[in-house]
Amino acid sequence: MAEPGIVGHWHVASADMVIEVADCDDAVCGRVVGLPDPAALDVLKPDPALAERPLCRLQVLTVMDFGTHWRGDFYNPEDGTDYSVSIHVNDQGKLELWGSTGPILLARIIPLAVAWSPVAPPEQPCEAPPVS
Repeated sequence: MAEPGIVGHWHVASADMVIEVADCDDAVCGRVVGLPDPAALDVLKPDPALAERPLCRLQVLTVMDFGTHWRGDFYNPEDGTDYSVSIHVNDQGKLELWGSTGPILLARIIPLAVAWSPVAPPEQPCEAPPVS
């Protein structure tokens, strides 16, 4: 089970989206549950087959508890990039994500440093468009 501090709903200001973080199997996962445009697609994903998928309810975060911190993977729909991340709740109660795109010697490094603010769950979670 996740520590209560990371479970909940978090607002990503830069994308104006809400991520729901909750327990899932042996990890903690985050899914998109709030967007200005519920019909938005994952258009920045480099894989053309995945660029047509809806962002609503898309799982974007999977982390595991390593005692003093959480580590795992985050897919950022704002830039279509997968990151290895470390997360924690900071002194201001925000969820901080720090990460990079891969091993320093093997991949290009794009740093990630963001803080998500806690919010109430959306009244109506975004509706994913029907899959055709």
